[in-house]
Amino acid sequence: MKLATSLLCGVCGLVLTVPATATELSLRVRERGSGVAVADATAVLSSGDYAETDAQGRVRLEAGELPITVRILAPGYQPYSNTLHTGGHHDLFITRQAYDLDGLEVVEDRVAERISKVVLSSEELRHAPGSSGDPINVVHALPGVVTAHEGSGQMYMRGSSMDDNDTRINGIPVPYLYHFGGLRSTVNPMLVSDFNVFLGGFPVEYGDYLGGAIDVKLRAPRRDRLHQHYNLGTYDSSFLIEGPVFGSATDSFYIAGRRSYIDAVLSPERMTKLIEDDKDDREPDTILTVPRFYDAQLGWHRQLANGSVELMYMTAGDEMKMISNDRLETDPALAGKLGLEVGYHVVGINWQSQLADRWHQRTVVSYSEYQENIHFGTDPEGDSFYSDAKVRTVRAQPELHWQRTADSRYTVGAELQHHNYPIKLYTPELPAPDDYDHDYTDADLLAVNRTLSGYSAAPFAKYNRRFGDLTLGLGLRYTQMQLDGGFDDHGFSPRASLEYELTPATTLTASWGRYLQLARPIYLLDGIGNPGLRLTEAEHRVLGVHIDLNAQWSLQLEGYHKPMQRLVVSTDEGPPENYANRGSGSAYGGDLLIKRSGHDGRMGWLSYSYARTKRTNDLTGLRYDYEGDQPHTLNLVWTQPMSGNWERWRWGVRVQATSGRPYTPVIGREQETLDDGRTRYRPVYGDAFSKRLPDFYRVDLRIDRAFLFNTWRMNAYLDIHNVIGRANIIDYDYGARYERYDNPREVRGMSAMPFFGIEAIF
Repeated sequence: MKLATSLLCGVCGLVLTVPATATELSLRVRERGSGVAVADATAVLSSGDYAETDAQGRVRLEAGELPITVRILAPGYQPYSNTLHTGGHHDLFITRQAYDLDGLEVVEDRVAERISKVVLSSEELRHAPGSSGDPINVVHALPGVVTAHEGSGQMYMRGSSMDDNDTRINGIPVPYLYHFGGLRSTVNPMLVSDFNVFLGGFPVEYGDYLGGAIDVKLRAPRRDRLHQHYNLGTYDSSFLIEGPVFGSATDSFYIAGRRSYIDAVLSPERMTKLIEDDKDDREPDTILTVPRFYDAQLGWHRQLANGSVELMYMTAGDEMKMISNDRLETDPALAGKLGLEVGYHVVGINWQSQLADRWHQRTVVSYSEYQENIHFGTDPEGDSFYSDAKVRTVRAQPELHWQRTADSRYTVGAELQHHNYPIKLYTPELPAPDDYDHDYTDADLLAVNRTLSGYSAAPFAKYNRRFGDLTLGLGLRYTQMQLDGGFDDHGFSPRASLEYELTPATTLTASWGRYLQLARPIYLLDGIGNPGLRLTEAEHRVLGVHIDLNAQWSLQLEGYHKPMQRLVVSTDEGPPENYANRGSGSAYGGDLLIKRSGHDGRMGWLSYSYARTKRTNDLTGLRYDYEGDQPHTLNLVWTQPMSGNWERWRWGVRVQATSGRPYTPVIGREQETLDDGRTRYRPVYGDAFSKRLPDFYRVDLRIDRAFLFNTWRMNAYLDIHNVIGRANIIDYDYGARYERYDNPREVRGMSAMPFFGIEAIF
C-alpha cells in the first residue's frame, strides 16, 4: 500500500511539473489604410521573443501563457502594441508616422537647365489651397503668371497669352489644359506626379512658342497590386484604376475618367433662372444645354531592362448651349444662339532607353485630333454663324543624348509635324488680337469650306558643358513651316545659358534666346486671312540668382526683358491684306520665389512679380498696355499638418493680391440705323486699355482630413475660395444700349465659395 501511494504521488508530481504547451502565433503585419504587407517589421512579445516579418509581412512566434502583449516596430511607422488573448492567426495593422495618401513621388528635372524654371512635386501640388483639388490649377500661384480673370484658366506668362505657351503631358502636346478655360484641368489629379514650368528661356527641345513651357509629368502606373481611387467633388466625379497587367512584374496599366454632373442636378430652366439679373433691362439669356465636360486617360507602361515604353490615350470634351441676347441692341450680329462643343483625342507612345554606357535615347510619337464646333449670333437672314474646324496632327520627336564626360553632354533631335485642318466657316470677319473695338455687325461676311494642310520640321542641337563652377549651355533650333495657300517661312532660334556656382548654395544664372511662333491658322487661311504672314518673333533675356538657404528653403530671383516683333495686327484692307506683321511689343519685370519644400509635411512659397507689358501697332502708331499688364502680383501659399491628436488633419491658406487688369473705357454712345430699319447704339471708346479695374484681393482656406481603415482610406477636404467674402470688381456693365456710359454698374466676382471633395482609395 505504501509502495502504491508513493508511485501515485510521484506520477502526480511529474504531471504538475511538466511545462504548459507553447501557443503558436501566426502574425501578418499590414499597413493601415491600404492593407499592404509590411516587410522587415520587428514583432516583439512581452515574453522577450522577437522576429522580423518576411516579404508578405508574415511572422511566426511561440507564446507562453495567454494573454500576451505584442509590439510591432517598423521604420517610418508608429509603434504598435496589442494584447492577444488567443493563439492562431492575427492581422495587425500599423500606421505611418507621417501619413500621405500616396507617399512622396520623386520630382524629376526633365531638362538640366534651371533658368526661369519652377518645379513642384505631387505633394506640393495636391494639398495647395485654392486649387479645388486640382493640382494643375496651382500654376496660377507661381511668379510671372497672371490670370486673365477670376475663375479663368487663361493666363499670361511674362507678357504672353496662354496660346503662346507650349503645354505637354509626358512629352506629348495637348490641345488645351483646362475645361471651359479654367474650371478644371483635363487630367486626373491622382495621376499627376509633378510639373516643370518654364516662365521663359526654355531650351530648344520645347516647341516654337513666344511664352513659356508647361511640362506635366504623369507617373507610371503601380505594379504591386490593383489600386482603385474614387473621387466625388463639388461639380464632378472621377475614378482611377491601376495595377499590374495579369500579375506581370514589368507591365502595368491605368484607366481614369471624370464627368461633371451639374447638368444632372440643374435643368436648363433652373440654371436660366439662376443667371437672371433683376437689375438688367436686357432680354434675359436662355440656357439650352447646361455646361458639361468629361475627360479620360488610358495608359500602359512596360519596364524594360534598359528603359521603359508607355502607350497613352487621352481625351476631353466640353459642351454648352444658350440663347444670348447681351448684344441685341448694340451688335445684333452677336445676338442669338451661342453653342460651344470642343474636344480632343490624343494617342501617343513614349520610348526611352539606355543604348550604351554614355548614350541615351528618347522618342515620342503621337497623333492628336482637336475639334471645335461653335455656333453664334445671327446673320441678316436669321441664320447662325458657325465655325466647324478640326486640327489633326501627326508628330514625332526623337532625341539622342550623349554624356561624353561627367562634365559634358550633347543632345540632338528633331520635332517633326504634319497638320491637317478641315474648316467649315461662316462668320463675320474676325478681329486681330489688338482690335478691341471690332464690330461684327458691320464686318464683311466670310464663308469657307476647305482643308488646309502643312508641315513643320525643327531639328535642334544642344551642348552643356561644366567648367569648374561655370556651366555653359548652347542650343540651336531651325524651324521650317509650310501651309497650303502660300504660307512658307523658316528661321533659326539660337539659345545660350550660363550658370555660375558662386558658392555651394548660390548660383548666378543668365540666358538669351530667340523664339518663333506661327500665327493662328485662321489668319493664314487663303480667302479669309493673309498667307503671306511671317512667323512672329521674341527674344528672351534673363538674369537671375538661385540660393539654397538650407535643406528646406530656397530663393529664386530673376529679372527679364522680352522684346517682340512681327506681331499680327488688323488693317483696313480686305483679304489677303487684312492682317499684317506690323505689331511689336515688350515685356519686362522681375520674379521672386521663396519656397519651402515639403520634407516634413510643411510646405509653401511666397512669390512676388513686377511685370509690365506693352504693345504697339506700327501701322497706326498706337501704343498701349497689353491686356495682361498687371504690374504687381503677390501670392502666399502655405500648408501643413496639424499636431498632436489632430495629426490626420491638414490646413492650408493662399493669399493673393494683384493689380487690376487694364480695360478700354466707354466714354459715350452713338445711335445708328441699320439697313433693315433697326436702331442700335455703338460705343464711343476712350484710349485703348487706358483704365484699370481696382486691385484684386483673395484669401483661400483649405482643410483636409484623412480617415484610415484597415484596408482602405478616405480623404475629405473643404476648399473655401475667397473666404474673406470680398467680391472683387471684374468688369463694368454700361447697359443694354450703353446708356450708363458715364456711370457703369460694377460687375463683381464670386463671394465666398466652398468646394468639397471626398476621395476613397482601395
